[in-house]
Amino acid sequence: MAGFLAALRNVSAARTRKIYLWCSIAVLVVGLFSHLDVIGLRAEEPRRAMVGMEVLEYGSWWIPTIHGETYYNKPPFYNWVMAGSFFLTQSYSEWAVRLPGVLSFLGTALLLFAFVRHYHSSKLAVLAALAYLTSADLLFYGSVNAGEIDLFYSLITLLQVLAIFHCYQKGRWWLLFTVSYAFAAIGVLTKGLPTVAFQGLTLLPFLLVKKQGKMLFSFQHLAGLIVFTVLVGGYFWIYAQHEDLAAFLTNQFKEGSQRTANESGWGKIIGQLFQFPLQVMQLLLPWSLFLFLALHRQRFREVFRNPAFGFLGLFLVANIWLYWISPDMRNRYLYMFLPVITVLLVAFYEYTPTENKAKIWIVRVLVGASWLCPLAFLVFPFIQEFNPDIQIPKAASWIFAVVLGGICWVNTRAKVAKIWGVFLVLAVVRLGINFCWSNHFHQHAAVSTYYQNVEDMLDIAGDAPIYLTGPPYVFEPDIQIAGEEVYRNRIGTPPLIPYAIPYHFIKCGHAPISYMKIPQGNAFFIGPVGYMPEQAKEVHYRFRDAWQNRDMMFFSIKRP
Repeated sequence: MAGFLAALRNVSAARTRKIYLWCSIAVLVVGLFSHLDVIGLRAEEPRRAMVGMEVLEYGSWWIPTIHGETYYNKPPFYNWVMAGSFFLTQSYSEWAVRLPGVLSFLGTALLLFAFVRHYHSSKLAVLAALAYLTSADLLFYGSVNAGEIDLFYSLITLLQVLAIFHCYQKGRWWLLFTVSYAFAAIGVLTKGLPTVAFQGLTLLPFLLVKKQGKMLFSFQHLAGLIVFTVLVGGYFWIYAQHEDLAAFLTNQFKEGSQRTANESGWGKIIGQLFQFPLQVMQLLLPWSLFLFLALHRQRFREVFRNPAFGFLGLFLVANIWLYWISPDMRNRYLYMFLPVITVLLVAFYEYTPTENKAKIWIVRVLVGASWLCPLAFLVFPFIQEFNPDIQIPKAASWIFAVVLGGICWVNTRAKVAKIWGVFLVLAVVRLGINFCWSNHFHQHAAVSTYYQNVEDMLDIAGDAPIYLTGPPYVFEPDIQIAGEEVYRNRIGTPPLIPYAIPYHFIKCGHAPISYMKIPQGNAFFIGPVGYMPEQAKEVHYRFRDAWQNRDMMFFSIKRP
């Protein structure tokens, strides 16, 4: 043992980092791609999947649909990405639904690595990429619920923003405007209006700071605007040939502004001013601890003296205030900022001297806290003694406890590269959660009940047509400016239903569940209990809609 420790201490920092790096990458890749199909689709994932499925099933490439009816909430680009995943994998599985998000997550990390390496160093680039991949919310939630739109949108936004700086550094004005506006167009066609704010609030102050404001009136900028107009305006023109463009645009404005200060009271806004920094720090744990290293004035200046880091800081200051004053901001709506903040946090860490007391204590806290991970996996199997519903495989949990304990022990005894060992611990924890907790998360989520409901209904219906029925869901999106309504529209769509239900029907090989307001014909129908007179229907099955808090029935029309 003494000989091993002596050998361990003699390993160079560079070699230790390299060992941790490649082990972390290998474990992260396995952890991110494994068990994607174990947990059923949750939150917004099944709705994203449904709209993407109908692109292939109905050929609704230009006008997004859900239950065969127009879907107004999002533009079509991510639907095309999702449809591409289904086509390439020849599957509607959860793995195919989540694949674009996981690839976007890794793509963002690779983009960060390439950008930071080009404008600083390889070491800081690797640190930034690994810190981004192992941030708590992204590693343990965002990349698990990867079927949502936000990881992909984060990648598009980062490409849009970094294109501005990189092309400026190269003196390529034509590319600066055309490429950034092309990505801005993709962003608008992915998630709507927020991208317009990113483009304007980044481009304008950056050019003014660089004393290049005249370029806003240049032919190069005009070319960028033309690219944006052709792509976005072209899509709107196609949309208007088939559907109500005013209804679509009104809802896009509503989607983009409903949680902003534009539609919130002063009380909520003031509360958000205090809560928002804590929310961002929580998303980036444990690396948000590096923020304490930014409190040194000289170090702060040194970091932002680097042109790339100065640009990232400008991007944050110019854009994040919109979200800072917007109450009820969901975590995933902030994913676009996390790559940028991660780079700056890691830069503060790297610019701080090794002997700095604050840095030493932060590393000690991280290394010490990492010991909680093997302890947790050691204890997990005993939870079922207090809660029999929790069934954790003992052997797997204890194997991960031993592996994590070994990594923590080696990392504690080593004299160098301790932060790199923490990366590996977090990567192994993600893999351990996959193996030990995924089945529990699925079995005790509402989605598992919905999947069973679908299989019960398929046993009854076989290959017969199945429709969603019930009163349409009517909403009235409006446009408000400073709290004053300037326009309102009225839109009717199919009734809301947990989208894991229609998703699982298609996944099981059944035709898509279309909407029929008035049930008729030789078919089966899913609708709220009490929707039709009892004498006109034959109820075959009932289940609970936990989302809308109502009872549902599976029925057919009685023949005369």
